[in-house]
Amino acid sequence: EARLQSVLAQSAMEQDLEALPLKLETEVGERGVTLSGGQQQRLALARALYSAPALLLLDDPLSAVDARTQRTLLSSLTSYVTTLDEASGTKRAALVAINQLHLVSSFDRVIEIGDGKILRDCPATEYLKTTGLSADGEGQQTVDDVADSVEARIPSPTLSNGGAAHDKKGPG
Repeated sequence: EARLQSVLAQSAMEQDLEALPLKLETEVGERGVTLSGGQQQRLALARALYSAPALLLLDDPLSAVDARTQRTLLSSLTSYVTTLDEASGTKRAALVAINQLHLVSSFDRVIEIGDGKILRDCPATEYLKTTGLSADGEGQQTVDDVADSVEARIPSPTLSNGGAAHDKKGPG
């Protein structure tokens, strides 16, 4: 029960569950159709965190949530990868695909990919500097000028250099 409550807090799902008629027992329908996009993403994150994998792979978990919730989820992910797994004592890592370039500074590395090749692999701070973006996503270039898609990894002791990717072709 304590672990479940912790995961619900980490995924910012506590208030949403309180609003559901049967709380945790509420049926959300096929593919979560009764939930908003942000609720679906946070529920998927809660399930992933509850399973406590050594490597957490997340595809754009921050796209349908507000800025405050983004900060909560980023903090939770950072906490997740900087603590050892209690049962095994092993380190954990997260590979997170994001589309919001203003969040790049929250991660340790960026790998830019184009035409199926790695074009750039550098620390996020260097990426921001060389693209003309500032840590808040503003700068000489717009987000659309730089990219349609960014994959980034939160700092983790599991992988020595981490990884993030950016595909100039964009999604699809």
